Amino acid sequence: MRPFLVLLLAVFSHAVTKSQIVRKNSLAGIALVLPLINNGISYDYSARKTSDQSGYLGGGVSLFYRKNHNEFSLGYEHPGLKMDLVPPKGGYSHFSADLFELTVQHLFSKNVFILGGINYTKYHFYSSPDIPPFPKIQENDRTIGLTTGAGIEISKVTTLLVSYRPALFSFDKKSYHQVLSLALRFHINFWKKR
Repeated sequence: MRPFLVLLLAVFSHAVTKSQIVRKNSLAGIALVLPLINNGISYDYSARKTSDQSGYLGGGVSLFYRKNHNEFSLGYEHPGLKMDLVPPKGGYSHFSADLFELTVQHLFSKNVFILGGINYTKYHFYSSPDIPPFPKIQENDRTIGLTTGAGIEISKVTTLLVSYRPALFSFDKKSYHQVLSLALRFHINFWKKR
């Protein structure tokens, strides 16, 4: 076990040293986020159970500051979770989410990074049945959770990111919530210091 720990520490130290050599400047700017494939778990108020929804595309924006091998960002994201559901009594149901997050990204090799942080997510549920008296259900679940992920820098301005955002605390409905996304992020640099 000890040789494995020494090897792991040596690899981590080499990656940190190498990443510090790769980036010796500071950057600040805006990142445009394009969530491509998304999956979310939330409470389905019409079926009265936890269910998952998937979707494509979405949008988001974040402010970032990068120094050496770390990037700090504050952002908003709306992953495309709009999957129309059919309630048990017919009609239409809709699920979506809005995320606000504070993250730290650490580059541990030339173009591979890990991501961690916290988020505030608001899950929206809307249902409208076909059966009279047409009682509409409109609920919001607010949560605080973790943001974790990993990614690859495809170019100087483009990254491919997989992120997982489980809820730790729910203000409203006490059920499990999460969002899993595969996204592209495009950096627009406004300030650079060498």
